[in-house]
Amino acid sequence: MAISHSPYRRLALVFGIAVAVATLLNGTSFWLKRVGWLQPQLSAEYRQFMQQAGSAAAADPAQAVATYLETRNAYRDRFYDIDGIWVLSKLAKDVVIAAFVAVGIFYWLKIGGVPPPLRDWLLLALLAVLTVALSRSLWHYGPLVAMAGLRSFSFLLIAIVGTWAAGLRECRWLATSIAAVLLIQLLLAPIELVHGADLFTGAPLGVWKLDRLVGTLLQPTSLGTFAVVAMAWYAGSDMPAPRLLVVCAVAGALVVASASGTALALYVLALGVVLYGRSTSPASRRRWWVIGAVLTVLAVNLPLLTGRLDIYDSLWGRLDRASAYLVDLDSVLDLLAGRGLGVGTNVAMNLLRADATAAVTPVGEGVAIHFADSTALMMLPQIGLVGTVLFYALLIRIARRDRRYRVVHVVLLLASVTNNLGEFFPVNFLLGLLIARALGPADTLRAPTLSSAGRP
Repeated sequence: MAISHSPYRRLALVFGIAVAVATLLNGTSFWLKRVGWLQPQLSAEYRQFMQQAGSAAAADPAQAVATYLETRNAYRDRFYDIDGIWVLSKLAKDVVIAAFVAVGIFYWLKIGGVPPPLRDWLLLALLAVLTVALSRSLWHYGPLVAMAGLRSFSFLLIAIVGTWAAGLRECRWLATSIAAVLLIQLLLAPIELVHGADLFTGAPLGVWKLDRLVGTLLQPTSLGTFAVVAMAWYAGSDMPAPRLLVVCAVAGALVVASASGTALALYVLALGVVLYGRSTSPASRRRWWVIGAVLTVLAVNLPLLTGRLDIYDSLWGRLDRASAYLVDLDSVLDLLAGRGLGVGTNVAMNLLRADATAAVTPVGEGVAIHFADSTALMMLPQIGLVGTVLFYALLIRIARRDRRYRVVHVVLLLASVTNNLGEFFPVNFLLGLLIARALGPADTLRAPTLSSAGRP
């Protein structure tokens, strides 16, 4: 039985607004604490600690650094801690995802039949691996860790039932909402840079010293990556060229202020594609050499451009966490199939009050949760090498199908190296819609150009 799509189109608009609101609420408590508007005594204590740390460093540098790092991490945890009514602000994103999935299920129950994404063999294979991992987790660790793991794959639920919200018109509404989030982050930036606690020191472009911008995205890299994803999504949605250029400028400002090496590289790549990368003329093809040269110079000069002399250590740190996981493996089965859902999620670490600075945290005899600061390290402990390969194969496949949003796919693939996409809201929501578009009856896959943006 067919039903009208118009009510669902209106719901898609509502969910676009809800995603934007949930993104802002998710980090509101942290932002308010950082600028001293919530729990001002915490900000005052931290500033006093920073002044004392500077004095101690002059007297005994070696001992001062060790004490400084330990104390600073303890203060950071207090800034991130959520209690009281602010717990609801963190739950907003989960409510949005749950409501979206519920509407999608109702939609397909009304229409009847099988959602188109469930006809794709790669997705079915990935779901089979997930089912096995969920069963193992329930058996060995109980429902708490298992549900935490299932939450990190919520984007697949969005993909399966969300084709009703993945058409071009709905994606354009969502593009407007996430562009509004970027603008709000930019408006909040002066307050944060002037009054914010110095938690993530950097010196963008090596010109001035300031703290890395975070906004309501909780981490500098998250803010920078989200800015690039939002810009790429806006570009793929056939938005008017003047507005697109404004969004590109806003995203660029946020990326620079975040001092994220990942975001800077992704921004240069995405901006090149947005401006002239889609053209097939010989002249435009030669411009790819320009993009490649800029990216090379950027990679070599990241410490200078971001003011973070230890920026490459973040990459080696991720490799160290990956090696810690591989060393902890007991069998080939764990490598291929993982250890069950939840074993690679940050939510499980929070629920178990684990130390996020540690590479591994025990959850049972011979089993440990691994802190996930990349998508691969989130998936490998949960669904193993087989499931991880299936996931990336699915991403590559949908990128080939959906030319309109291909730049978003490329950004997400590269961003997954330094971001845990499964637990990164609202990027996980956008990822689910991308899969729904590519595997469902999306309207058109024609790639837009800057000159044609805004035309009917």
